[in-house]
Amino acid sequence: MLSESEIKFLKGIKQVNQNYQRVLNHRIMSKLHKLEENIPLLLNNPKTKTWFQRLVTEYSNVITKSRNNHLNEKNPNSAFFTDKKQRIWWAEPDLNQRSSPRQGDILTS
Repeated sequence: MLSESEIKFLKGIKQVNQNYQRVLNHRIMSKLHKLEENIPLLLNNPKTKTWFQRLVTEYSNVITKSRNNHLNEKNPNSAFFTDKKQRIWWAEPDLNQRSSPRQGDILTS
């Protein structure tokens, strides 16, 4: 399905310039869209349905394990960490504190 140069590009073996990178990304995405159009055909055939379901299940498990490992790392740069001692930047007070519209001489209408 993928050409040798596309496989090397995805593996990071082949370094390409920005224009060719755009071309390779376009080719890969168009092939994935063609595959997506054929998924109903794969699911209608009993043999390919079993294979496709097993494949999707295996990769779903890999993604879930990867996400769980990421959550367990407690990386302070991650938005997912749960250590309560760490300070989350977006939970701090506003740095540009302004007076309430009802205070002072600020007109609201």
